[in-house]
Amino acid sequence: MLKVLIFLALFSGLLTASNNCLICHEGIENIRDESSGMMKAILEVAQKAGYAGNDCIVCHGGNPKSKSEQYAHKGSVKYFKKNKGPKDFYAAPASSLVNENSCGACHTQQLFSQKNSLMATKQESIQNALYNFGVKGDATHSIGVYSTKNPQDPHSRLGTKEYKQYMQTLASKEPQAFPTEITQLPLAPTKQELQKDPSLAAFTYLHRQESKNVRGNFKGEGCATCHIPYSKDGYYEGADKTINKKEKGHLRVHSIQSSREAKVKLPTREYSGIPVETCATCHNDTMAIATSYQGLMQTQQSGSLDKEGKREASLHDKHYLHMQSDVHFKKGMLCQDCHTSNDMHGDGFLSGANAAAVEIECQDCHGTTSQYPWELPLGYADEFNTTAIADEARGTTKTVAEYLKQGSVSEPKDGYLLSARGNPLTHVTKENDEVIVHLASGKNIHLEPLKKLKADNKLSKKALLAMDSIASHMQSMECYSCHAVWAPQFYGSFIEIDYSKSKKKITEGDSFSRWEEPALAQNGEARISPTIPASKMIKIISKDRKVLVQNYVYAKSHVTPLQPHTMSKESRSCESCHVSSAGAGLGFVDANITTIKSVEQHFKLSAPLSQEQQEKLKMEGMCFSCHQDIPQGNLAISAMKHMASMADIKVDNKEHQSILNNILNIGAWTQVLLILFVVLIFIYVLYTVFIKKESINPKNRGWK
Repeated sequence: MLKVLIFLALFSGLLTASNNCLICHEGIENIRDESSGMMKAILEVAQKAGYAGNDCIVCHGGNPKSKSEQYAHKGSVKYFKKNKGPKDFYAAPASSLVNENSCGACHTQQLFSQKNSLMATKQESIQNALYNFGVKGDATHSIGVYSTKNPQDPHSRLGTKEYKQYMQTLASKEPQAFPTEITQLPLAPTKQELQKDPSLAAFTYLHRQESKNVRGNFKGEGCATCHIPYSKDGYYEGADKTINKKEKGHLRVHSIQSSREAKVKLPTREYSGIPVETCATCHNDTMAIATSYQGLMQTQQSGSLDKEGKREASLHDKHYLHMQSDVHFKKGMLCQDCHTSNDMHGDGFLSGANAAAVEIECQDCHGTTSQYPWELPLGYADEFNTTAIADEARGTTKTVAEYLKQGSVSEPKDGYLLSARGNPLTHVTKENDEVIVHLASGKNIHLEPLKKLKADNKLSKKALLAMDSIASHMQSMECYSCHAVWAPQFYGSFIEIDYSKSKKKITEGDSFSRWEEPALAQNGEARISPTIPASKMIKIISKDRKVLVQNYVYAKSHVTPLQPHTMSKESRSCESCHVSSAGAGLGFVDANITTIKSVEQHFKLSAPLSQEQQEKLKMEGMCFSCHQDIPQGNLAISAMKHMASMADIKVDNKEHQSILNNILNIGAWTQVLLILFVVLIFIYVLYTVFIKKESINPKNRGWK
């Protein structure tokens, strides 16, 4: 009898350890590798729920006892009714509507912060649209996709003690960009409301449907937007026979993409990290950050040719030209290799604009020519002030918050570098006087900071001049003002909303575009930054076909400062700013039309270049100062030109620079020596007149 009971116990254990979901979904990929900490944690929950071995129910819920789809995809097991976990069957467990009971059951802190993150609330995008339509009201970023507010306890903000203090100070300095509460986006206006105030068409525009089902825009919902892979064409590539491989809109494989430890296995290759293409499903519009990073610029034409000479298929419902990609992209860096968890998930408190939410600066890894990253003070390059911060060194840390340890954290070596706002960069470590960047792709980059490059004589003369000799460049400019070599600039942008159609028709477009020499302005951090045009012409047609607004531009010559993410080791030329009216933000083609008149509306210090800044920048006419006498000038210049011709000396760019350098040195030394000569003459005169005594001939001594 005892043997029978033991057999029944073992048999029932085997039954409960089986996964009935796999009867239908045979071959589906594990959400994480079985040996990973995440999968072990999921299986532990499944065992507590009474269904050992069934990892599916921990996220999706459902009835694991049923073998029928109709009943298996209903409800949830009894354990989850009283404990953390799905309360019903979730086809998309990562959706923001239900992820509190799925992803949030384990990743509590990330879910807490996600709700108030800029990616979720979209406050900046909403504020930009309201501004361009001329909607009345202040720029407090008080409208979001849904209503939410900050936690009551200021200490609940995610981050280090230093980070929390820094953000509280910043929020008090720029309250309009850090609202404490936001309201839900209002509905589209009625006919009567629109007739009374046409600017309310902004809300119709903001409620437009995104083009999700177009090539390059396929993505999941909620956490799955970033953490579940989708191909450009939206087809499933896994082994689950229940998923139609010919139908668009499915995940690529049933696996999580996150860190270097999470391997995503495709039929032809394996990768880790979150691909840039995933980020580009959202970040392909307006600022076009993710596409620019890959070296893609939107064009009104039919796009570039592929290797076979055919036109490339559209991407994100657009066509692109191939430009120079960002140097970090060429090194294999993904977006997450720079941007921190707080950058992307948020810190639990509202941030109304990009610069409010992003904590990373170039100097956090590269430092300056005089200071290593760990020697810089917190807040460097993130001042939101007109004067650079001079404070004690930020140092490094080996301490990481517990919630970050749920993800991937690299070994600290000599310590983790800190962001400008004081949080540890968990994949950027110090080793002696070098920086090691542990990429999500699995590659490690050994980075020599600028101070070490200078000490080892590895910086060119041009680099030393720009970054070391001219201190104001580093103190008042963003690194990318010089090192971002292009930016997508669209002029004559328009939005037309036609209410006379059976379905409201929204049309958008541009008159022309350019990429070179993005104009400069002062951003919210009070640093000189590249900009892109942000003005929109608005046309609104009413239900009865009356034009309510005709090519209205609320903010003329309005620009947005940005990091174009088109960085290059070789910077843009000095002339592109100092001898270019366009680069200086003073317009091109017609200065009255294209001169920058206003700069974003998110931060107090954002502004066009001041008169003083323009005077420092403008150097037009410098060539004329010499060449007004060259080649036909005075006798000396004519003689020099004749001798150069006789000696067959060709004046190319290098020779031209050498001549200017010699002239400058000769002129400077001549003036210094002349001043010394004048000073010596003056001293001699003083000496002879007031100090030197008149000599007396000894023979005359004693005579009166």
